[in-house]
Amino acid sequence: MLEPLMAGRADLTLASPYHSEGVVKNVPAFRVWLSKWGNRILSRAFKSGVKTVTCVVRGYTRNLMDHLELINNGKDFHLEVLYKAELLGFKVEEVPAKLVWRDKSRGKVKRQGNIITRNPLFKMRKEILSHLAFNFFSRPQILFILPLLFLLGTIVHGTISIAYAWVDLVANGQNITQALRTALLNGQLTLQIVVGSSVLFFVLILFLFLALQSKKYFEEQYIQNARINVRLKRLQKSKGT
Repeated sequence: MLEPLMAGRADLTLASPYHSEGVVKNVPAFRVWLSKWGNRILSRAFKSGVKTVTCVVRGYTRNLMDHLELINNGKDFHLEVLYKAELLGFKVEEVPAKLVWRDKSRGKVKRQGNIITRNPLFKMRKEILSHLAFNFFSRPQILFILPLLFLLGTIVHGTISIAYAWVDLVANGQNITQALRTALLNGQLTLQIVVGSSVLFFVLILFLFLALQSKKYFEEQYIQNARINVRLKRLQKSKGT
């Protein structure tokens, strides 16, 4: 953990059991699966490509700690540290780690409550929701990409269907204008779906643009404020000496 910090290769080190050289032992399979997939989803919010975003065993340089201004004291604290460290341009490095549960019964579900309340997903619902909200804040496009692709596919498919019907009518000898009118009348439902999907598509594009602009504004403000705070700290130290 300390070697990359002391060598100057990193400002923040993460102990990662999911590193290619990491080890996971005696941990229930479902918990490992849930943790790995959760980290895969969360890692898309970061530029460094770390595999274990949720690890709490970390190493920090004093320079990094002087620059960070943190407000979270909950489960998202470790995400905030990594996000803001990357935002300020600090180097992050993962170190292979061993995650070994000595008590094998630790992960077993106690027979209390019904089947829903005993479910690990239900117990971790608050953490899962807060992490997903963080993912949306840091990468808004993640939330919008699937709906946008679905709407775009609907628009393209509907447009091609109407165009194909129109070309078919023209090929059968109808006037171009009359064929277009007939194709639109016969495909009224398809046309309505295409129009509705187009409206929703552009509304989502607008929301995505606003979300990206809001994120960009926040990042610029945070970087500026962090630099000001560091300079103020240095001034205070110089006055104290």
